[in-house]
Amino acid sequence: HKGAEVAIRAMRHVPDAELRIAGTGPEEPGLRTLAGLEAPGRVRFEGMLDSEQLRGLIEGSHALVMPSLWPETFGNSAAEAMALGRPVIGSAVGNIPHLVEDGQTGLLVPPGDAEALARAIALVCADTEATVKMGEKARRFVSQHCGAKGYCDRFVGLLEETRRLHASRTT
Repeated sequence: HKGAEVAIRAMRHVPDAELRIAGTGPEEPGLRTLAGLEAPGRVRFEGMLDSEQLRGLIEGSHALVMPSLWPETFGNSAAEAMALGRPVIGSAVGNIPHLVEDGQTGLLVPPGDAEALARAIALVCADTEATVKMGEKARRFVSQHCGAKGYCDRFVGLLEETRRLHASRTT
């Protein structure tokens, strides 16, 4: 459901890039086989990482690739990468388009489209200046919308709106 096989297939079309996959699971053996066929030597399986290792991996990357096939409810991985100033290349499915503004804080691609994903990866790798700008915008977005202050402000706003609606019904 996370679309790792789509990311691996995309690597066939981006010969100058490397894909690093964090995590593990029952599909890993098949994904390793696919990586050997599609992008020999350019897909690294990092296994399970603690939070500091994952942070280091993200900070050392151009972008986070999130090729989800099924809707993500929030996309914690995307928000975490954006908070670290990395743009997200994600599938236009679920909540990802609510976090990633295409061309501004990252790039959106159709779910399951390895060629579109490859084009997005190639663009991020080729245009460092644009990638850094997207990362800066991503960091600002998360700070404004996903941080504690933004959350609290929205929550208080919802409470006030609920109170107004309740008051209008009782008068």
